[in-house]
Amino acid sequence: LEEKKKAERKAKRQQVEQGKANLRKHRLSVSYRVKYQGFIDKGRSEAFSKTLAYRLTFEKIRAGNLKNLPGVMGSLLKRGVKSYLVERLVLRRFDDTYLIRDLRTMRDVLAFFKSFDESFYSKLFAMFLENPKQALAFISQAKEMRKSWLYQYHKRFSPKKWREAVLSRLGDLEVKERWKRQQNRHYESMIAGAIDIGYLLFKKENPKLVDYVDQKDRSFWGDV
Repeated sequence: LEEKKKAERKAKRQQVEQGKANLRKHRLSVSYRVKYQGFIDKGRSEAFSKTLAYRLTFEKIRAGNLKNLPGVMGSLLKRGVKSYLVERLVLRRFDDTYLIRDLRTMRDVLAFFKSFDESFYSKLFAMFLENPKQALAFISQAKEMRKSWLYQYHKRFSPKKWREAVLSRLGDLEVKERWKRQQNRHYESMIAGAIDIGYLLFKKENPKLVDYVDQKDRSFWGDV
């Protein structure tokens, strides 16, 4: 009889624990759906919404670096940066503790370029994604240009002249990059020919070149 009572108490405890576990799962599931739908309603992509909602719901310990993401991301989007560009950076650096810091840096950098259009902001952000060194060099050049007498009107700084010069500099850089990419595509076609002849052997001897070909369709900041 005593053994039977122990078994019943154990079964009851297990039932209660299972009920609590089911309740926790239900609450987490509801929380996930609410977060996911919230991101969708704000115009975020499905992949981004699912990934971020899952991290914030089921992996809170790993989500400490994402606490201030909505605010800084929102300010970048208000500036005119295309949503998919910001999402791409966030997803690429999901576990990076410096993600928010760098997003804030880009927000402040874009704020420096007042009265520019959305295309400029998106291109500069995309350049930062693709080639941070190139983006930082361009930003430094633009800041130095503000100090030049060439962009003054009646001995006073002219935002209009400076803006036109910066846009012209960006256009020249874009033309130069497109030309380089055309040259690279010619080089890639030669590599592709070699790969067709003996792909496995070529890959073994030239892994970096094969990887280069595999990435030839990667996006270009000038196309955003």
